[in-house]
Amino acid sequence: MRSLYAAYLAAQDAGTDTFATQLIAAGRIPMVSQITLQMQSDAYEQDPVLLPGAGNNGRPVDPPANPSPAPDCPATGCTSVTPGTGTGSGGGSDCIDGHCPVRDCPVAARTTLPADVLFAFGSSNLSAAGMASLDALVAYARDAGVSAINVLGYTDQIGPDGINQALSQARADAVRRYFLVHGLAGVAIKSEGLGASNPVIDPTRCTGMALAAQQECLKANRRVVVEFPQ
Repeated sequence: MRSLYAAYLAAQDAGTDTFATQLIAAGRIPMVSQITLQMQSDAYEQDPVLLPGAGNNGRPVDPPANPSPAPDCPATGCTSVTPGTGTGSGGGSDCIDGHCPVRDCPVAARTTLPADVLFAFGSSNLSAAGMASLDALVAYARDAGVSAINVLGYTDQIGPDGINQALSQARADAVRRYFLVHGLAGVAIKSEGLGASNPVIDPTRCTGMALAAQQECLKANRRVVVEFPQ
């Protein structure tokens, strides 16, 4: 079978990839491996920002959609580094010839984890996939040297409010305990269950559905939000 497959590849080879052609000639099979990594935190940008254009098969357009430099961040909550070293064009007493200070403006990181990844439906016991997701956040928190974490638990709108409130608190507490046990014992971590409040999906869109369909419709509302306040 190996010989037949190698002969088939040789017959189909268009010769556009020299390295692949050499492998096929040697009786070897060229293979391509791809991997997709999910971002573990939301992206934060100021407006306007340098962004690639929409579409274009995922390739950035040239020039960028907005060629203007990002503006200087506001002074409130920021730490000036060196006057006159920035590239902004704003005014101010700390600007020199139109160049304003570089400022370090911390932004609270916030990431949303699907509860269906962390837990089984109606459960507050962390799954293996959920633990892997939390391990990535633990690594981020340790590398970033965060000093505080807020864990917010949410449920969907299925079931009584009291049960949903208790479940959301149990899930938030489970995430908090995992963080504390897995390397973040020195971090101030708060957990809060918010029940079915602040829905991502309007529950009225899912009314009248069978239970399984309703669970699928409302899955975005089942979530745990992890905040890293500065």
